[in-house]
Amino acid sequence: MEYQRVYITQDNDGHDYVIPYEMREEFDQSIEDLNYLNENNDFVNIDAAEEEFEEKFGKYMTGGDINEAQELYIKK
Repeated sequence: MEYQRVYITQDNDGHDYVIPYEMREEFDQSIEDLNYLNENNDFVNIDAAEEEFEEKFGKYMTGGDINEAQELYIKK
């Protein structure tokens, strides 16, 4: 069986994500970018940035509390 290293993290709303380890910096940067847009009320760009984030990382959201997960799998 082949395993892939993963990174467990949260977004600003407290949603848990299990993402490929090599995507951790990109995830963190995306969260920082979204924070910046929200803090500066950049409503023109925030929708596009949120949509891009969801397209890239939405499939890694656990849909529940990571502490209650019995098994974790990630697609390569």
